[in-house]
Amino acid sequence: MLGGHTFGRAQCQFVTPRLYNFNGTNSPDPSINPTYLAQLRGLCPQNGNGTVLVNFEPVTPDGFDNKYYTNLRNGRGLIQSDQELFSTPQADTIPLVEQYSSNQTAFFDAFAKAMIRMGDLKPLTGNQGEIRLNCSVVNSRIMSVENEDDGVGCDASILLDTSESFRTEKDALPNANSARGFNVIDRMKTQIERACPRTVSCADILTIASQVSVVLSGGPSWSVPLGRRDGLQAFFDGANTLLPSPFFTLDELKASFAFVGLNRTSDLVALSGAHTFGRAQCQLVTPRLYNFNNTNGPDPSIDTTYLAQLRALCPENGVGTVVANFDPVTPNTFDNQYYTNLRNGRGLIQSDQELFSTPQADTIPLVEQYSSNRSVFFKAFVEAMIRMGDLQPLTGNQGQIRLNCRVVNSRRSVENDDDGVVSSI
Repeated sequence: MLGGHTFGRAQCQFVTPRLYNFNGTNSPDPSINPTYLAQLRGLCPQNGNGTVLVNFEPVTPDGFDNKYYTNLRNGRGLIQSDQELFSTPQADTIPLVEQYSSNQTAFFDAFAKAMIRMGDLKPLTGNQGEIRLNCSVVNSRIMSVENEDDGVGCDASILLDTSESFRTEKDALPNANSARGFNVIDRMKTQIERACPRTVSCADILTIASQVSVVLSGGPSWSVPLGRRDGLQAFFDGANTLLPSPFFTLDELKASFAFVGLNRTSDLVALSGAHTFGRAQCQLVTPRLYNFNNTNGPDPSIDTTYLAQLRALCPENGVGTVVANFDPVTPNTFDNQYYTNLRNGRGLIQSDQELFSTPQADTIPLVEQYSSNRSVFFKAFVEAMIRMGDLQPLTGNQGQIRLNCRVVNSRRSVENDDDGVVSSI
């Protein structure tokens, strides 16, 4: 099976530990070929971008052959778990590595048998499971999300790390390399647990942190309703499909907001104003810079000077995880510059610019109003934030109050918990 690594790629973050500090030795993995080590260090510097991709197989990276095994014999396995097959002393895997290296037909035969065996691992058949209408989303989530209390509410699910039961929402496209500051929430939770054990939920901490960050950046203040409880799972698929896409048209944006109960035009326009600060990845911007709606040209609503600036920051074949400021004028200040930028064709992502550039849109007057009157924008933003914070929160005995915002409480800790206490700062 591991011979599938005869092609494909891995991120530098999975390689660098064995290049610089193998098993805490402050030295490289001694099984790595010295020449290959130098090549890998050139691609993956010690403090470089961990998301850069490296070929599993440096000789024929896009061909499915048996070169992977020859690489292992030469100390050129990319990741530690691959090289272990040959470099572990007296391992029973060594003869197979040697056989597959010298006989491609034997490898192909073994690989086909293993793939068939893996494909038969407890498959759902008959009436088990379902046939999805959208491969990325469970049918029930598409057809009856309003009957669920999971993917829409404010239950701090985004703070959960990946577990055996679910994948973290932090890996979802809208969040990966964009949603940050989780270590700050961790420190807040630690201090609060010392002062008020099992009392303040991660959901309330996150809501308060959002409010405080707005205030500290020059934005409005408001009283945050409290009493939320924390959810018991993360929703990776929901984060990918339920959050508004940066490529949405205005109609799609309105439908997405209305779907979760934010059905006022002012909700959409005011909450979008949060992009007065923050950043987005180039991969969410480049389509409108080079091939907008498959036209092989840029989005015509982009100001030409701003287009040149964005293309310099996000070249067509550049690193997609590079981040660009939502607001190029006052990127770290919460103000109403975002709306002025839209009026000047300087919205970073398509879904933002749609608020002003869609002909005869009912959002245009609000963009103009918020651009010219910051106080009106602040008031509308506060109202919309309170409405959004009340979207299906868990309260009472629903969910739990996590002891660690990244992990659902263990059964033992829940049994020892009163679990009737609600967050109430």
